[in-house]
Amino acid sequence: MTKTSNENSQIYAAFDKAYEEHKRTAPAQWAIERGIDAAEEVMIDYLLLKVQQKDWHGVSDAANDLREMSARREKNSD
Repeated sequence: MTKTSNENSQIYAAFDKAYEEHKRTAPAQWAIERGIDAAEEVMIDYLLLKVQQKDWHGVSDAANDLREMSARREKNSD
């Protein structure tokens, strides 16, 4: 089923809202509050959204955040 333009707009707005919340809080605290896996999942979804929007700055920001989350997870598993 194909999404309508309005449905896509609502999805984009939801991702943007989630990412703005993320940027307002310390990334580590945000990840702890939601669980690192949930935080990574949201960030991956956001990254994919930014790819669809061809917002390369947003893609870069999301990728950098994912790299930091991954490094923290690896450090904590040692």
